[in-house]
Amino acid sequence: MDTIGGVTVDNPEAFSFFGATTFPAGEIHLNGEDALSYARYRGGVGGDFSRISRQQQVIRGLIDQSYDLNLVRLVPGMFSLLSDHFRTDLSAGELILLADTYRTTCTSTTMAVRTIVGDILTSYDDLTQENLSFVISDPATVQDEVEWLLGD
Repeated sequence: MDTIGGVTVDNPEAFSFFGATTFPAGEIHLNGEDALSYARYRGGVGGDFSRISRQQQVIRGLIDQSYDLNLVRLVPGMFSLLSDHFRTDLSAGELILLADTYRTTCTSTTMAVRTIVGDILTSYDDLTQENLSFVISDPATVQDEVEWLLGD
């Protein structure tokens, strides 16, 4: 994220992440570390659903921020930074071609995202010794969303 100059998001509500970083409401510019904290925060009114929304904001911001960048110069450096976090049999050149091919059609405004709704429940977990939050969704709704994702 720092390689492309950070990301700008519109934060709907102010919050602090573990008391260490404060995110004011409104448009904010985030470096890599702050963007990760912003996307991981699951407190507040919406809990996990708000976290999902923040993650989507960061992805959209990354797409917007990287739109005009020189991919030939950027990808090799990012490739080495990310190599411990993903695996691919694509070369740096193939990744550049892929990104360049979809650069004009895959934008922050054309990116479609969906959230599977459900009931938020909590239960105490003996292993972690804390209350865990989880969502129970209707299996038919999940199947419909999977079919949408796969283009069926």
